[in-house]
Amino acid sequence: MRIRCIRLEEQGIIFFAALVKEDVITAPPQARQTIANFEEHLHAPVVLCGDLSGTYFGRKDLAGFLARTLPASRIRWGSFELPFPE
Repeated sequence: MRIRCIRLEEQGIIFFAALVKEDVITAPPQARQTIANFEEHLHAPVVLCGDLSGTYFGRKDLAGFLARTLPASRIRWGSFELPFPE
């Protein structure tokens, strides 16, 4: 499965922001499961970003940091291949 995400580091914390469909962000149980799946393979905290709204979902400190400092429209999203089916 290919995901669009970016690896970030802030105050020594390495984490990822992953771009997902808006319906994932609006369904907290699905969002939490998606984060858990991504974190298992990326080995770092993951914050999700809704593709339409640019809303962040995930660890409150990291999602809050991104919301305050990095609008989703300014992120240069990359692609990562994860070893699980779509």
